[in-house]
Amino acid sequence: MWIGYYAGLVEAMPHLSVCMPGITFNNRLEIHGSKHTAELITFEGAHTGSDTVLHLPRKGIIFMSDLFFLGYHPYLADGDPHQLLKSLEELSQLDATCFVPGHGSVGTLDDLKVFIEYIDYCLDTAQTLVKEGSDYEDRIAELKVAESYKHWQLPQFFQANIRFLCQRLTSASGDKSIH
Repeated sequence: MWIGYYAGLVEAMPHLSVCMPGITFNNRLEIHGSKHTAELITFEGAHTGSDTVLHLPRKGIIFMSDLFFLGYHPYLADGDPHQLLKSLEELSQLDATCFVPGHGSVGTLDDLKVFIEYIDYCLDTAQTLVKEGSDYEDRIAELKVAESYKHWQLPQFFQANIRFLCQRLTSASGDKSIH
């Protein structure tokens, strides 16, 4: 799956140079143009250590980067699923009708809500498996993707997500809750 990506990096490497940012910001940055305003909003630890989205308030558009996947299973182990949920909930409250994902076609607020439901579903599934006993690995292998998400691409990430969440849950010191 990643061969083309890494081949592209190897090919581009001789032409790349490190450039330090000309502008940095914490949390939010508004950019005012003659006709439009854009807002950059950061979310630490949601998908990566530092995710940034671009919100065009007058257009009702949010460019979500990898905080949102439409029609794809995300890989939840790249970040903190709780922080991701918090970030997605916050973004769903903005006045937007168009959500441009990092993967998939352009979506609506309803699509974003389905994505949030998927993450909750994964968290609930892991919680149930861990509560049923420490031997969850065999049960993960038997899990089927729920009908609502069965048509999504990258289905191999579903079991990987559940495994990650179960491991995270069992390694949490004393706290047996991931909600």
